[in-house]
Amino acid sequence: MLPLLYVITSSDGYIIEEELEKIKKEHHLENQSINTYDLLENSIEDVLEDANTYSFLDEKKGIVVFHATCFEAGDTKLDEKLTSRLEKYLANPNPSSVVVFICDKLDERKKIVKLAKKQAKIITGERNLSKLIQEQLSSFTIENGVIPLIIERTNGQVGKIVNECQKLMLYAPDTTISLKDAKEVVMRSINKDDNYIFSLTNAIVNKKTKEALQIYDDLLTLNVEPLKILSLISSQFRLLYQVKMLVSDHYNKEQIASTLGIHPYRVEKAKEVLSEYSKETLLSYIHQLANLDTEMKTGKINIKEGIDLFLLGLYE
Repeated sequence: MLPLLYVITSSDGYIIEEELEKIKKEHHLENQSINTYDLLENSIEDVLEDANTYSFLDEKKGIVVFHATCFEAGDTKLDEKLTSRLEKYLANPNPSSVVVFICDKLDERKKIVKLAKKQAKIITGERNLSKLIQEQLSSFTIENGVIPLIIERTNGQVGKIVNECQKLMLYAPDTTISLKDAKEVVMRSINKDDNYIFSLTNAIVNKKTKEALQIYDDLLTLNVEPLKILSLISSQFRLLYQVKMLVSDHYNKEQIASTLGIHPYRVEKAKEVLSEYSKETLLSYIHQLANLDTEMKTGKINIKEGIDLFLLGLYE
């Protein structure tokens, strides 16, 4: 018997779409419209009302719930009454509704998660990325360093990996994909939460000037505005400072995420590199960036020149 409840744990749009297509096919919902909700905008009450309503036109209906943060750490949006209603539905789902909840990561301590693990099919978004790349480029010889570079520049996003592998196959002059090819073809991601910001700030602090300038040039090639880049760098240094201070006060990952209003993943990534930064170093960069931002916006210094000087370590 096919499950009526699913929980997909992933923030990767490619994986989510892939898993949703599998579920629709299993339940023969390919030709039906799927009702979608986003718990950042909709109430769980709307979802439950829809899920409890029988479909008159079809044997089954599909419901997809994005940002189901009720299964994640730090979520406080559901009061006891709504939580109780959701728990009752999970325990006794409507047989004519197929409901798929999508979230980033389950908080295993929560009662609602323990119930979901009993009643729903849990689908993790984890993929063996090295194996995926090898499969995508199976007809080519892959030089050492290519696979880690693809993973780093795409931030492990499966859809981006597939796209970049397709570009590499078209670009490669023969049956070998070299590291030089990969560096020229594979673009860095440009989302503000992506790992390239960690790479850029690490390069700055560790005075890896060439690496920092390369990342900066990649972003300019992708038409990212210099002021936006500066804003992202500043935001990252502030986050690192805040996390460092809370860690020193013995806050755990979930407490830090809740205090700062960010996803635990960002806290985890910040904690991975905190040993490389002293409090004084972080404050120094925060002050430098604030001054640079003011001088650039008031026209005292050319925008591109200002960022170049900062990355070269020449701006004081």
